[in-house]
Amino acid sequence: MRTTFLNLILLFVIVGCKQPTINKVQQAVEAQTKLLVDSGLIANEYVVLYELAINDSNHIYSIQAADCPADLKFEYPSKIIKYKDKYLCFIELDEAPMSVKEMIEASGYSGNLVVEGDGGKSWLLVVSKLGEKKILIDTSLLRGWGTYFNITELWPYFSGYVKGCPVQMGVMSHDVELSDSYLSCNVDSIKRNLLWNENQNTTMIKNVYGQMYLKNNTDSVVYLSSSTKKHYAVVDGQDSLYLSLSDSLPIILGPNEKKI
Repeated sequence: MRTTFLNLILLFVIVGCKQPTINKVQQAVEAQTKLLVDSGLIANEYVVLYELAINDSNHIYSIQAADCPADLKFEYPSKIIKYKDKYLCFIELDEAPMSVKEMIEASGYSGNLVVEGDGGKSWLLVVSKLGEKKILIDTSLLRGWGTYFNITELWPYFSGYVKGCPVQMGVMSHDVELSDSYLSCNVDSIKRNLLWNENQNTTMIKNVYGQMYLKNNTDSVVYLSSSTKKHYAVVDGQDSLYLSLSDSLPIILGPNEKKI
């Protein structure tokens, strides 16, 4: 009888502790989401926690009350955590998504992803890499923001932010075009020699392109030309890139104008 009792206790502990592993940033996002649920601000069954951006010091998340565990672009979560009668669905930039089958099994979802949208309130949350909450923004209080770059309250948490700078800039999207001679390389070779191949004394990168957000914070016209001499860096340890605006110049920004 004693042995049976101990076995039942062990089984209970194992089953009860079976939860996805989350890091300290995700723990902070989870804690904030639980507060929103407990306060009654989220009525939907699902909460999509979408990682919008990562920089050298902060993570920016969207907290979206939803009618399904995926986002509107049919991106699936990498992990799902059950809390009370809700499902917290993490969609991460650096984590592989679940399969449809795995998502359905973890969330109990039985609806139609095509017809069910976001369905509820949303917030933007900034968490530092140390797992500290920085700011929570209720998007229902914003008007016509379109992209999170337009939300001035987020600017201090962008990489390279300088208070009082006349022009706010940010890379919205980027991609890398490789030289033709490296198109047949395997993945490990690309990772190893992407920036510089010492044996051939050359780089694999042919072109870097994407979209940049610009906002004129002054009441005057700002003219960005090749003589502006503004340079930028995409920093990632030894894989850092040194960039300068060239093909898109000149750029003219009217007073307080936003441009992509």
